[in-house]
Amino acid sequence: MRFIPLGALCALSVAALLGAGLRVAARTGSVGLERFVAAAVLAGAAAVIEALALGLIGLGSSPVALPLAAGATWFVAQRRLPAPRPRPRAEVAAWWRRLSAPQQLAFGAAAGAGVFLLAWTLFYPYISLDATIYHDPEIASWVQSGKPGTVAALSYDFPFGNYPVTDEVLQTWAAGIARSWVPVAIWPFAAMALCIAAGWTGLRTLRVPPPFAAAAVAAVVTVPWVFRQLNEVLTDLPVLAWASATAALCAAVPQRPRLLPIAVVGFALAIGTKTTPLVPLAVALVLATLAIRPRRRLRRMRRWLLVALLAAFVVGGIWYLRNLIDHGSPLWPFVRLLPGADPIPRIIDLSNDPLLGRVGETLDGHLGEYLARIAGGIVLLLAAPVFMALVRRRPVLIAGATAILGFVAWMRTPGTGLSHSSLVLSPQGTALSETRYLVPVFATCAVTVALAAREGDRRARLAVGATLAAAAVWNVIRLVQLPHGLLPPFLPVLAAAAAGALLLLALRRLRRLGHPRVRVPRGAWAGVLLAALVALVLAPTGDGWTARIADSNADPVHGLPVLRWAADDPGLGRHERVAFAGWAMVGPLAGDRFDRRLSLLPPHAPCDQIRAAANEGWLVTTAPNYSYGFLGLAPFDANICMGVAPTRFSTSKMQVWAPTTAPPGITPAPGPTDPFRGSGGAAGGS
Repeated sequence: MRFIPLGALCALSVAALLGAGLRVAARTGSVGLERFVAAAVLAGAAAVIEALALGLIGLGSSPVALPLAAGATWFVAQRRLPAPRPRPRAEVAAWWRRLSAPQQLAFGAAAGAGVFLLAWTLFYPYISLDATIYHDPEIASWVQSGKPGTVAALSYDFPFGNYPVTDEVLQTWAAGIARSWVPVAIWPFAAMALCIAAGWTGLRTLRVPPPFAAAAVAAVVTVPWVFRQLNEVLTDLPVLAWASATAALCAAVPQRPRLLPIAVVGFALAIGTKTTPLVPLAVALVLATLAIRPRRRLRRMRRWLLVALLAAFVVGGIWYLRNLIDHGSPLWPFVRLLPGADPIPRIIDLSNDPLLGRVGETLDGHLGEYLARIAGGIVLLLAAPVFMALVRRRPVLIAGATAILGFVAWMRTPGTGLSHSSLVLSPQGTALSETRYLVPVFATCAVTVALAAREGDRRARLAVGATLAAAAVWNVIRLVQLPHGLLPPFLPVLAAAAAGALLLLALRRLRRLGHPRVRVPRGAWAGVLLAALVALVLAPTGDGWTARIADSNADPVHGLPVLRWAADDPGLGRHERVAFAGWAMVGPLAGDRFDRRLSLLPPHAPCDQIRAAANEGWLVTTAPNYSYGFLGLAPFDANICMGVAPTRFSTSKMQVWAPTTAPPGITPAPGPTDPFRGSGGAAGGS
């Protein structure tokens, strides 16, 4: 029960920012789902800005300061802006009444499946390599320091702290308030909901017929790389959500020009999370701006556009400026755009080959693996140019050309091709993983195909329906075949969907029999009640979170055995210091409430510093012979400083020393397998 008060505070903070966002979005003239999409963009941006601003004084993860800032945001919006008209509650009720009985049952089935997936994820969380060594440690370090957005030392070889980190800042905002990993686990479901709502809204704004709009959205969100991230902390689903929201707002700008500043902020949220949707979103923003008529309406908005550009810089542009100042290239560590920029780190440079120019070598013998990962995405990719040729109308041609341009940009992206280096242990690994970066291209292809249904004749619409259905079915087949542990078995999901439909059917029957309706609170009270309910149901799952991570059926990843040890060793308390000397940190080792202080020792720390860390707390080292090549370039030999001191836990990859087990300050002589250690120093990085 200890998680419930802070969980309620987190839910109330989310409701406050969304409430403020709704009032601002209502001023643009938007209604319905479009207004909710705009409010979500504003709320996300406000959370990031407030976390970064408070982080300047070390309060960027404070469970006191952050809710106060969110409450102040809502209070100002409530005092300065009128309540949205029509009321969101009335809009939802009117929307529900417009649905036919089959549509309502379909919604009930989707809700039932979604609730089951969320519950299953909370009790059977999955952890991937990226989450273990990058996303989770960054969130944990910022929650503990109160300074989100700062460059955190997470690995000896990879400069993860120099990646765009808007998504991690947003998750730190929620995790810092709740002091729990549960918001991190819930965020992918919120992102999926935003992605679906924005995709539907944008396509309907573009006058795509409802069946084809629904099919296009389904064909994108069921792509394996997207759907699997409901239970995997990666950034491709969040970036798709922000990109979809931005595109939907851009589609509405010709009718409601005041949405353009919000679209600019949405663009920053997307690009600050990942650069992958840059091409389609840049095209969408340019087209939206050019579509504003008469031009004087754009001039009247210049003050709000300047505010939006400033907010966009803070939300998503600041990471690129920081890299430009610190390393001479905004896209460092992957691309050196300017002369004199810092060299690309060797560990990245070894596998930085683009697909363009190495297509044959990359696909040779691995085509099946590519198809397994992108499934129906390949149908969308091939269909876009086909429908450009069949339906030669301007909207289809523009969308298709944007998709092709995005695909070419992806082919030129570093890492999408087979590595040229024999030092890389898994040359194909990076190239296969970076098929994730095609997700915004798949979405653009789906828009192209859907627009062909709007612009084409009956035969074209039949072809569009068959194409989108084929893509979605292929995706579902691949999802069913995913390894157990990432997603729940398929049959229980179907059973939950059936239960949701049956429950809705029963409620419809009770209403038809004249049973009294349930009174729903209005206004702010509805938000308070919903926040309390969310906290009561979800917050308690924060207890034992890291133990459940340790018991997950994840593929063997760096640090998972250590997590399993940590869950069982009674000697490892909640308030401990854990120092890492090796390849990377293990984020969930921070504990359920981020109580354990994690730190990464410098890669060339002297033995005295390593032994001092072992005396003051727990020490985790990487085995000297672990993963030369892709995962590390030099042997990790910090454990040599520990001499013959007994380990508390040891595997072929990692070792753990309990506090006060360090030997006296005698530096052992380097052995024949430790060529990187000098007298008294430890080498462990690139």
